[in-house]
Amino acid sequence: QYFLYVPLVANCIASWGNNEAGSWCFHILVICALRGLVHQLWYSYSSMLFLTNKYRVLQQGVDYKQIDREQN
Repeated sequence: QYFLYVPLVANCIASWGNNEAGSWCFHILVICALRGLVHQLWYSYSSMLFLTNKYRVLQQGVDYKQIDREQN
């Protein structure tokens, strides 16, 4: 997956000294980095049970007897 970013990084490094006005490869890398950061922050937030536990649909949970009744 990360091998797809190698050409973009190489292009950014090559165009770093040229001061090109439209460094599109740098902008794509920034967007990908922000996307990864948002994904990581959302995953970390959703796995914090002390923050998300009060928003559960069923507070008491489901036991095996109820599952057996619904399947039979």
